[in-house]
Amino acid sequence: MPEATLSRNDPAGDGLRLLTFAHVPEGYERPGQFVTATVGGLKAGYFALASSPGEPATLLIKNAGELSEALCALEAGAPVEMSAAMGKGFVLSGEGELVILCNGSAISACRPVIEAELASGLPRPVHFYFGVLEPRHRSFLADLERWGNAGIQVHTVVGEPDGSWSGATGFVQDVASEHGLCRADVEVVLCGVPPMVDAAKKLWADAGCESVRTNY
Repeated sequence: MPEATLSRNDPAGDGLRLLTFAHVPEGYERPGQFVTATVGGLKAGYFALASSPGEPATLLIKNAGELSEALCALEAGAPVEMSAAMGKGFVLSGEGELVILCNGSAISACRPVIEAELASGLPRPVHFYFGVLEPRHRSFLADLERWGNAGIQVHTVVGEPDGSWSGATGFVQDVASEHGLCRADVEVVLCGVPPMVDAAKKLWADAGCESVRTNY
């Protein structure tokens, strides 16, 4: 695989690091695509691209497992083997209100979707539901604030809230449904743990929605 030079390694939430590379992956054309990456001869892992097409690659890494721990420990200037972009990404029609549901580090794949909507002038309402186990697991906090200020409806949904959390709780698909977004006339982007994706698919299928998008 081609080598990508690490340019930044920044904290991005509890147990998370954001790695930025001086490298634009070949073939990256659509939000939701991913790369494989490895270092030190370890078995390569799959990582969603958190950057937009045409931008230097950024990867949100959960610091768990041998490969992820090795990547999270790297310093600027380190070489990382990185593949070309893979996967179909999110194929969007651009029609109807956009509802985006994700859990944890899967925000990586959804981040460039939101940036693309903003770059287009926010031509339709966008509702973003970000599920985390605890508030400390949130990443891209500055982006969440920026998106909200730009007109994105941002909802963080916490599975195990502490006493200081006053926002939404439970499951992202249930909160979105409670907000009246489980309808046939919306476009839905899903990325996260299989139980959430499966439950959300059923909810929107039962509502007659035929525009449910995943990146695989």
